[in-house]
Parts: sequence; structure tokens; C-alpha cells
Amino acid sequence: MDSTRFNLIHSQSLHNRAGEVNKKKTEPSQLKEFEKVLSNELNITDSATINPQRSALSEIDAVYPASFINDDPADISDRINSTIDLLEKYAHLLSNPAETLKDIHPILMDINTRVKTIAKELNTESHTDNTDRNNELKKVTDQILSMVQIERFKMERGDYTDR
Repeated sequence: MDSTRFNLIHSQSLHNRAGEVNKKKTEPSQLKEFEKVLSNELNITDSATINPQRSALSEIDAVYPASFINDDPADISDRINSTIDLLEKYAHLLSNPAETLKDIHPILMDINTRVKTIAKELNTESHTDNTDRNNELKKVTDQILSMVQIERFKMERGDYTDR
């Protein structure tokens, strides 16, 4: 057999095989399996619940929780009041000799985090108006922040180590 004829037969054979592959239909069992996987994925997506209280993207939410963002001045004043209550609890625990600094320190850090969050929120564009209420809230927040910084400094300096 000469090489030209061999190449011709070989190329026709390859062409026929390629045509057979292209004409090959997908098995019904494969389609049913695919439909099953697809429907499971769609059900998972549809049944996923979204927390309605959070409106930020999860990437942003991880850095600055959307639950802290609230334009309601009453909510801000409530959070300031709860922070002041926590500061009073800190003062009470600090005066109790039975309490250790290890027990008290996390409360101080919680107050610090709360006050910084409130201060950031009060300095956002939605609270930059110079109403008397906003100015008073900012003053109170600044005073609490100063007190917390002083207490942190005293604790780190060792003023309370005689306990």
C-alpha cells in the first residue's frame, strides 16, 4: 500500500470518528444526574436566609459591622447610656478588693470598643450637623473616651497593682 493511499484512508477514518463523536448524544442518565445536582444547588441558594438586620456587604461587614450603623439618635443615646452603665460597673468592680485586674480589664476594653464605635458613628456624614443634640452626644462620648484612656493608662502603668 502506498503512503498516499494510506494517508487518505487514515484521514477518512479520523474524519468519520470525529463525526461519530460529535453526533454522540448525551445519555439520559447523565442528564438526570446533572439536573439533580443543579436542582440541589438551586435549592441551597433559594433556601439560604439573609439576615435582614444587616445591609452591608460581608466584606465590609467584617471590618465595620452594619449592625452598629444606625442613624436613629435615640439608639445612639441608648448605646451611650449602656456604655455609661458599664463604666459604672467597672468603677464598682474596681473598688471591690475581691475582684482581680484580669476580671476587670475585659470590661474596660469593651467600654473602649463601644465608645470608639459610637464616636465613629457620630463623626459620619449623617451626624455632622451641628444640632445641640449631636453636639451634646459628641461631648459625652469624648468625655467617656477620655476617661477610658486614662483608666487604660493607669492600669497599664500599674496604679492598681496593689490589689
